[in-house]
Amino acid sequence: MVPGRSSPDQVMGSSPAPGYAGSERIDRALVLEAIRKALLQRRDVRDLIHHSDRGGQYASHDYRKALDAAGITCSMNRRGNCRDNAVAESFFSSLEKGRIRKQVYRTRDLAKADVFEYIEMF
Repeated sequence: MVPGRSSPDQVMGSSPAPGYAGSERIDRALVLEAIRKALLQRRDVRDLIHHSDRGGQYASHDYRKALDAAGITCSMNRRGNCRDNAVAESFFSSLEKGRIRKQVYRTRDLAKADVFEYIEMF
């Protein structure tokens, strides 16, 4: 996971980020990997609603197809309403203020390890 280039697939009432992935790019491959990991951790997805912002990676055909195949309902922010995604925004704010802002990482692997530890202990 690279700070600022990550994708949490968050399920309300469960761990903060049951599926997450990191990449140098914010693209459909990143969010597909995050949802794949989330599905490995949470087998029962009946009545699950996946909420995201309006980023193109979440609107991609492949991503929508993956959600449909798993039986997950897709929900997106209303245009111009960033508060729709307040839980994820709050998590990333805590990650940035509580961990990343204080660090200078020598390598991408060190950054990944530190963010992984933060997420798993959150």
